[in-house]
Amino acid sequence: MICPLAGTQKLTSLGVCRSYLVAVDANSCVFYQSTESTLRWRNWLPVDVAANHICLSYSAKQLWRLLKGTVYQGVDANANCPVAQRWNSVDSGVASIGIVQLHFIHGVEDYVWLLYINGTLCCQPLSISSTTSNEKVTLAAPDGAQVICCRANQVWLLTDNGELYHRQQIDPEHPQGVDWQRVETGDEVIVISVALSPSNQIWILSKSKELFYRESNDPTWWEVILPQECWASKSNNWTEKVSSLFKRNNSEFLLAVAENRIFVGQSASSDISIGEHLTGYAWKRVGWTVGCNSNVVDGPVWKILDSSGLNDTQRRIIWLMDSKNRLYCYHQHQLEHISLPTDTTVVHLAVAMSYLWLLTEAGDVFVRAGNSNPIGNGWVQLSTLQFHPNNQLCHVALGMEVAWACDHRGQVYYRCGENGPPTLMPPAWIQVDDVDISFRKIYVGPFNAMVWALDANDDIYIREGILPNFPIGTNWMKIEGIQAVQLCLSESAVWALSTTGCIYRRGGISDRSRAGQVWQTIPGLFSFISVSIDEKVWALDVQGSVFQLSCSSPLKSIYSKCNDVKDDPLRVEDWETGWVLL
Repeated sequence: MICPLAGTQKLTSLGVCRSYLVAVDANSCVFYQSTESTLRWRNWLPVDVAANHICLSYSAKQLWRLLKGTVYQGVDANANCPVAQRWNSVDSGVASIGIVQLHFIHGVEDYVWLLYINGTLCCQPLSISSTTSNEKVTLAAPDGAQVICCRANQVWLLTDNGELYHRQQIDPEHPQGVDWQRVETGDEVIVISVALSPSNQIWILSKSKELFYRESNDPTWWEVILPQECWASKSNNWTEKVSSLFKRNNSEFLLAVAENRIFVGQSASSDISIGEHLTGYAWKRVGWTVGCNSNVVDGPVWKILDSSGLNDTQRRIIWLMDSKNRLYCYHQHQLEHISLPTDTTVVHLAVAMSYLWLLTEAGDVFVRAGNSNPIGNGWVQLSTLQFHPNNQLCHVALGMEVAWACDHRGQVYYRCGENGPPTLMPPAWIQVDDVDISFRKIYVGPFNAMVWALDANDDIYIREGILPNFPIGTNWMKIEGIQAVQLCLSESAVWALSTTGCIYRRGGISDRSRAGQVWQTIPGLFSFISVSIDEKVWALDVQGSVFQLSCSSPLKSIYSKCNDVKDDPLRVEDWETGWVLL
């Protein structure tokens, strides 16, 4: 049947249990649909009961409703729909409800937490045993308490100014907990909605429309990208509609989290957005300080970083330049200073496996020598006489026995051969083709199959027609969607740093589609990025500090093929943005 939620009525409540999703509209009408259904608007079913809010345990054993400040408990609730044999009035003047389940030796006991309109908070057991009584206990609540959110033994509270509090030490010995702890949510994060998952993850939506979650015992907040921040392919006609949901201002947002989905609704709309197979992102600062140019507060001041190096034992090598034009190498868990062959400022590092080239602002190229040493032991200058005196290189990139370069005139060059120290007969640079594009930066993938470039307008291009027996390719194709100041290529993706400091990952890249399909936003603002061959992402912020990106999959997958996503969520290419409009 067609549910009014798909028409003009607006959402006021959203909840989910193991077997169904429940929504309440502005007319106090309650609707639900099975979580086993296709979750579309036509599957909503009405319930013959009025409510402003529905609260339920994940097992659906406990079912409560709030109507005009009066709270009702459902007796003999149906596990498959929000229906009870009868509804008992419990109390009035209530603003928010939560259900807690505690595990005792004799079994599970339920507690209801009631937050009243006057700011009073009460906790009451719902069954009487030898270890508990049914007496209501009044608790102190933080000032401005607005919403209470409970699941299992977790109780969280949201205030009217966007602060988040967690009730400490709720257990069989202390069913009401011991005190409140304010939880830090990051600079300038004002929480407007909160929900708990069945695994006790706490999910929050900020006033600036940012979605985060964290584990109950881990202080790290992981950010999940919302739809309006995704550049979807043109075939995804639902993206515009889903995006518009998060662009509306001055309305209340609603969250509900199941094992494998998150539901986001809005009081100014009848739409509900569903997130599946989502990835959470968290940047962790790296404290490398040994022998570095440092400032007192923020530590090392780095300007260039390249994490694509490997030594002869396949261990990662990270090369860094600091703000005083000094080169360092991080390997075997230590930072080592490397002497430079020139006093001229280094403007670029080109790294491929164990090879390292330096490019100076004068257009000179120096090659790291001594590959038998894990990080080399000297420098040899590469001849660039064919570009002098009226021209010079401004950017270089290394692959497997290939190198690409751009000159100051915007031309692209290619050479094939060993990338180690030059021999008596080094390979010559060949101009790729004379096109009406002024290139300024060039990038090569670890196995030569991908070559991307940036022009003088920060537009992005891919080199097409590259084959094992024709590595120079045939032509350039422009990639739409964003503009960038830097690119990084890994084995299966392209990463871009936009002109505004945002990071994007080009998904859907394969042997059949070297250009990929969609730009996916990665949270954070940075000034420099680097990606290793195994998709580990590093970045520098504007203060010159180093950060590494961690990824996590917060929701269980609904497909058996997704079992390995937790280990490598960035390699899943066929999930697009993970959001659908209900």
